[in-house]
Amino acid sequence: MENKILQTIYNALDEKFAFDIIAYDIKEKSTLADFFVIASANNLIQVKACADNVEFRLSEIGVELSQREGYSSSNWILMDFGPVIVHVFNKDDREYYTLDKIWEGSPIIELG
Repeated sequence: MENKILQTIYNALDEKFAFDIIAYDIKEKSTLADFFVIASANNLIQVKACADNVEFRLSEIGVELSQREGYSSSNWILMDFGPVIVHVFNKDDREYYTLDKIWEGSPIIELG
């Protein structure tokens, strides 16, 4: 089921032209989740569109959103789906926060 969730997230992000989509397997490094998916978008409207599409596509396969943060500002939207946490960043904010560096060395799940 995890692969189906991750692939659905990837497809939803890709449909809205997100880029630099990376799925990290963080099971061995964190108790927060099993996977972090991080993606970039060009502007605030695209960040929201990506987040909305992820939520919609996952609901289609029965995966419900537990919590969402950052939607009102749309620079960085975090979505918690239980075992998978999705981060959609405005590209400049992703570079600024360097969240990828935290999970450097974690296995990357190949999607798309």
